Amino acid sequence: MMMVFLLFLFLGANFLWVLRIRCAISTLKQVPILQIPPETASSGAKLMIVIPARNEEENLPCCLRSIIPQLTPNIACLAVNDRSTDKTEAQLIEQGFTLAHDRPLPQKSYLNLTQKPPLGWTGKNNALHAASSFLDQAEWLLFTDADTHHQSGGIQAALNYAIQHKLDLLTLTPKCLTASPIERLIQPTAMGLMGLWYPLNRTNEPEHSDHFANGQFLLIRTDLYRHLGGHASVHDCFLEDFALMKKSKQLKAKVLCARGQELYGTRMYRSLTQLWRGWRRIYLHGSQQRPITLLKQAVELLITSVLPAAGILVLAFWGTTEKPALYAVDWGLAILWLGLTFATAISIYQTLQGPRRYALLHPLAALIIVGILCDAVRCTLFKQKTQWRG
Repeated sequence: MMMVFLLFLFLGANFLWVLRIRCAISTLKQVPILQIPPETASSGAKLMIVIPARNEEENLPCCLRSIIPQLTPNIACLAVNDRSTDKTEAQLIEQGFTLAHDRPLPQKSYLNLTQKPPLGWTGKNNALHAASSFLDQAEWLLFTDADTHHQSGGIQAALNYAIQHKLDLLTLTPKCLTASPIERLIQPTAMGLMGLWYPLNRTNEPEHSDHFANGQFLLIRTDLYRHLGGHASVHDCFLEDFALMKKSKQLKAKVLCARGQELYGTRMYRSLTQLWRGWRRIYLHGSQQRPITLLKQAVELLITSVLPAAGILVLAFWGTTEKPALYAVDWGLAILWLGLTFATAISIYQTLQGPRRYALLHPLAALIIVGILCDAVRCTLFKQKTQWRG
């Protein structure tokens, strides 16, 4: 009887979790999906693309190759090389970037930072702030990352959309780009959980205080950026995108978070170590370093995504056949529970355009993320310092 009770208990918890996921996916469908029209005409507005880069020799070439063909007389790109010790600067030069000195800036230019950030500043915010003196040459700014890949015409399409809808800030979620098994296993689940914990539709409701933004694609009017105080106003925030969105909503700016999988993608991390450290930072600061929030998320994920598979293993190796009818009920509930888990995982992978076959390994991905969340709790309790790319 105890086994039946536990199975019903966990099934109930899992059912509630599935309802939450389904609700999140339903609300996600209410979020606009940006697409690239067959013909994308220039709006005439001047745009500056800003890319912070610290030791990005693995990611930068792909990013630049996707952006450079989209540069026009009205669209320029400024990269900020932040104390890189690899081939980052050489790659910029190879792609035709020149040091930023004169005004107006060339179409492709870059800054070299040699000093550490001031006390209390994050490295990324310091790098982006260094570009601020050049940003008044454009009406719009697009902050993006070196680990992104932009589809042809996507940047102009996003700019046109923002202008047509009279937005002040537009941020887009990406397509999940992966290359290795460990990325395909973890990335879609890790990204999908962000959509569950930070519903995008609430960001788009002016009266709602919830806020989400993605620094991989943050398109903002220059005048709003100046009014906010730029990245100097969020200099100590490791999720500067969240902070800028929060400040924008407080100023009653017209903001929008939309789905941009058709416009660009991102390959955020390449190894388990990078995945672990990167998502630990995101979850840590997304929870505002609250250990209770992190533990709650870990327990929810453990109960609803890990235990279904564990229950199947328990039944397979330690189940009893002394009462066949009861044994059949146990198996039936466990399989139903596991089926709900897999159906939910497939929905997440499909939404992010990730490889759906890896959804079958969702319990393993969830277990790893539970470990990451617990590690984030440890960082909070021991006040471990967070760094941007070292």
